[in-house]
Amino acid sequence: MVWSGPSVVLNLCGGDQAFINISVPRSPGVLTMIVDVLERHSVDVVTVQISSDQSRSLFTIHTRVDRERGMFMDTATSEEIHQLAVSEMMLPHLPAAAENEIDDVVYVDARTGKRKVRDRKEAGAS
Repeated sequence: MVWSGPSVVLNLCGGDQAFINISVPRSPGVLTMIVDVLERHSVDVVTVQISSDQSRSLFTIHTRVDRERGMFMDTATSEEIHQLAVSEMMLPHLPAAAENEIDDVVYVDARTGKRKVRDRKEAGAS
């Protein structure tokens, strides 16, 4: 399943693994913020690839949910854990005006190929 929002794409690979692609304006501390969010949600980083130019950075992160630690690991799905973590990564890098304009998150269900739209606030709360 693929889930996307402003400047971020989450590709769930089955099991507890996923790939997260994030494109943000180049600034110090972004990788630290990403790893901190993943750590809070008990998501391990398998690999990271970073590409950048003068103005933007692109992070491609291979992750895996660590079922041995973290809250709600018996009840939350890998999809829910990854979506919550990614929704927290998206918000800090949106300009204030753009943040108010973006209401929906669009994702594609890989099984059906259908686009689905979810309210951004709902996506961040699930």
